[in-house]
Amino acid sequence: MTSIPEWELEDAIIRDLSLIHFPGVIENPRFVTRQQFLPRSGRFIDLLLKDDRGFVIVEIKNEWVNDVRTVDRQVLAYRGEFSDWLGILAQDVKCVLVSSEGFSEEVRSACEKYGVFTRIVCEEEVLRDRVYRYEDLVARTIHEHRLQALHLVAGWPITHDLEARIQASSDEWVSTGEHDHESKRQLAALFCRVSEHAPMMAHEIGTQSAGRLHSNEQKWYWLFYSVLDRRSNASVFRRAREVLEQAGLFWPRDICGAVMVKGAMGALDEMRDRLRRAGFPLLRDQICGFDSQPRSVIDAARFMERYGFDFDALHDSIACRASADPGAAFDIAWREFQKSIYGVGHRIAGQIIRGLTLKGDWDMSLHDQRALEWSDYNAYIAGPARLRLTRDHTEREYRRALGAFADDFLHGNRGIVSHVLWYTRKCWYRREPIWFQYPFAGYCSLFLRRQLDATRDSNLTPRAIQLSLLDRSGLPVNQ
Repeated sequence: MTSIPEWELEDAIIRDLSLIHFPGVIENPRFVTRQQFLPRSGRFIDLLLKDDRGFVIVEIKNEWVNDVRTVDRQVLAYRGEFSDWLGILAQDVKCVLVSSEGFSEEVRSACEKYGVFTRIVCEEEVLRDRVYRYEDLVARTIHEHRLQALHLVAGWPITHDLEARIQASSDEWVSTGEHDHESKRQLAALFCRVSEHAPMMAHEIGTQSAGRLHSNEQKWYWLFYSVLDRRSNASVFRRAREVLEQAGLFWPRDICGAVMVKGAMGALDEMRDRLRRAGFPLLRDQICGFDSQPRSVIDAARFMERYGFDFDALHDSIACRASADPGAAFDIAWREFQKSIYGVGHRIAGQIIRGLTLKGDWDMSLHDQRALEWSDYNAYIAGPARLRLTRDHTEREYRRALGAFADDFLHGNRGIVSHVLWYTRKCWYRREPIWFQYPFAGYCSLFLRRQLDATRDSNLTPRAIQLSLLDRSGLPVNQ
């Protein structure tokens, strides 16, 4: 038996997949995973590859192979179980038996009989190019993260061309720390899918809700949520709804009815007192004091009363005034919300429209820079410390770089950018992300630094430092 362990033979093959190239039979092999679990037997395939025609199983031995049971009880048994598991034909799964020392004639004959290919990977081939480049190892990890995210999140089919493009963009990211055109295109695809499935309200993060705003009730809650928003903890907005709903002061018709019966000040006093008694943290401003948030809610209800409490009627009125121009409609709505509802400024007006457009059925252009919400938090996620879409955290650079990103890769939709930056911060960066669950890991400066540091500071082999994103209890991602 050679002193080189089997896992190091695995490393050598992964590093140089041409070792498993058999012209006319196994063409263009690509790495899928190592130690692929087989659920029926509880055993593991040493290496799982794919080529242009199907899967390739590689069984590795660091010894002279003279026991024919290695062929039928291991290699062929693995092929049978694996093909049954995936529901494919056994002949679509090719097998390679690798040894560092060689094979007996009996083993070679059995391999030829059953169509198992043999390959000797000697010590010289393992030790060749023994000094690994840190960047190459990290680029391989980045590539795996990107491939998994684009396949599982963005729904991109895995092709040889896609893998080549991801590899090139991953190499560029690792060597320069900058996103090339292809990398930004991949990020934009992930942005679209994440925005599509992510909620707009913070208390829905971690739930199954995608934050849809289809009914008048859902849209009113979004308006209520937004006009209360003064950078407060969103969980208190849910509490405010519960308290006011119990008092008959939540739905806009009920609020307007209370105003008619008790007068505007009477309704405001009751709303403020009920929120205060429930422990809602009312914020004080210089004009209305602790009445500012209750007044915002009452103004929003009276605003909707003008349109019969119907958000479609509000939208149609705005569209009519804008002559069906989505860009002009955004401008009219943006100004209307600020003029009609106390406490609604530029940021909240943009937030209201963004939600009703991304998650509702409003037809308004989000190309306007006002749909791109700037905040220190968003700038940090977009900046050099995280996604590196901007060169610094200044508002000027934020609007310039992300506006260009939206124009070039998102058909100008700045609302998606704002939504995803907010969601990313709320969902994944309250603590260090669980990287295999984070779709932007392969595009994140923090993850890149973590990988480079771990590799440079480690005496471990590539097997120990390479991250695997495949769930070994499920199907291979590259099926």
